Amino acid sequence: MNVSPDLEGRVADWLDARATADGSDRVLAAALEEVSHVRQERAPSSSRLRRVARPMVMAAALAVALVVVAVTAIPPVPETASARVTGVWPVESDVAFTADLPSDASNDLYWRAASYDTWSSADRGWRSSVEASTSVPAGSSIVDVADEPMRSAGMSEIAVTISPRLDSTVVVAPGIPAVVDQATVVETMGPGGPLVQVSLSRPATSYRVTGLGGSQTSVSATDLMTAGTDYPDDVRTRYAQAPAASELGAASMAFLGAARASSRDDPYDLAAEIVEAFHDPGFTYDVDTRDIDCRGDGFTECFLRTKRGYCMYFATAMIMLLRHEGIPARIVMGFLPGERVESTVTVRTHDAHAWVEVFFPGWGWIAFDPTPRDGASRLAPGPTP
Repeated sequence: MNVSPDLEGRVADWLDARATADGSDRVLAAALEEVSHVRQERAPSSSRLRRVARPMVMAAALAVALVVVAVTAIPPVPETASARVTGVWPVESDVAFTADLPSDASNDLYWRAASYDTWSSADRGWRSSVEASTSVPAGSSIVDVADEPMRSAGMSEIAVTISPRLDSTVVVAPGIPAVVDQATVVETMGPGGPLVQVSLSRPATSYRVTGLGGSQTSVSATDLMTAGTDYPDDVRTRYAQAPAASELGAASMAFLGAARASSRDDPYDLAAEIVEAFHDPGFTYDVDTRDIDCRGDGFTECFLRTKRGYCMYFATAMIMLLRHEGIPARIVMGFLPGERVESTVTVRTHDAHAWVEVFFPGWGWIAFDPTPRDGASRLAPGPTP
């Protein structure tokens, strides 16, 4: 096997462009370090050994690179309690999972996988502020070990069978996962705290999960407009903290001022106005943002100045703007509805998505999708508690 220096460089550059899954940067760094070692390696004195050894070592390095390719091709639903914003977003058509739905299930179910509360401008990523793990037996209640505010009435419930096609144990569900027919590990923000994500205790070819709140048909705009701002102290403390001073700037304040001027004096209308503004043609959905020069601006300020990005850009900016106004909001990672044929939905890598949940007293978390992709609606029909 002969590998040219040009190929080495192209492999390294391509891998860097594909580093989209959380944690893949560390794997990528190891692979590139291995390639670097190969480049610098002193060959044995024997010319015959030199001809044999270098291709073998280079092959090993590229094998590591191929492992990284496999890792970074997985949709960015992280296996750990963090999710970084990277330069590219997946566009592959690999099947992530299939879901068998009840015949009367909605066609526009979003697939929820994880949520986070804390944004770091320095790390360009989301994480859970405190992490705790609880083992839950098959068929037992997951919501009993997580503090997720639920509305007292109008909660929809849907049971689906998920067949994963990628090497991931993270449970996806149409809404908050309430019960899984297999043993799981439930990650929360501290013991008994808000839900981060649910994972199977061991890999499986399929599992059955019941989701809560996968449809918002029972919630009207009037309900949310009149919900008020009497937020629980823990919700306000965790999800409405003001962004760092470096996060917002002149472009952010101008955008927020225009949104406030166009909305009524209530959190729902401001959130809906931000979504509508992001869906304006002035903003561009772009899966490759490596050429954007932020010029030292904070993440949200850079996005609102350049008006380019993919779903994590739109969702993060919306959350920062709402939190600046004291409105609790969080990010959710998961998947768009996918393609349905009869009762089976096929969800692919390029359906990986991030959206926003906003807290409303008496109603809990309500989903909004600010990303202008495929006609996303003002009030997302996807997962909400």
